[in-house]
Amino acid sequence: MKTFLASLILLCSLLLCSVLNCLFIDRVTSRLLEAERLFPDKAEEGERPLSLVLAEAEEEWERALPRLLSTVKASYISAVTVALHNTVEYYEHGSPADYAVSRTALTDALKALRAADSLSLKSIV
Repeated sequence: MKTFLASLILLCSLLLCSVLNCLFIDRVTSRLLEAERLFPDKAEEGERPLSLVLAEAEEEWERALPRLLSTVKASYISAVTVALHNTVEYYEHGSPADYAVSRTALTDALKALRAADSLSLKSIV
């Protein structure tokens, strides 16, 4: 009976950790997707100073990264990191077309991360 109770407690704690991790990932991706919607448009080529919204999004991602590294598949983290850094670089130094493509890549990477680690039957199976 003690073994059964210990197993049940362990199962409940693992489920709780899994649910909390899914909620954390959902919160981080929601914040970054909302920030992405607020990213400024880039109308002309040339250098521009970094936008405050872009800097805050990059800071949000850097704050969440240590925890995500221990729970999320590396390919998802890499995709979001590369897309976010490309978005910042293209905003500062690139063309408007490259900036638009990198914003789309960032949105797609964030949605893929959210879908892979969400609380749905599709992500569990």
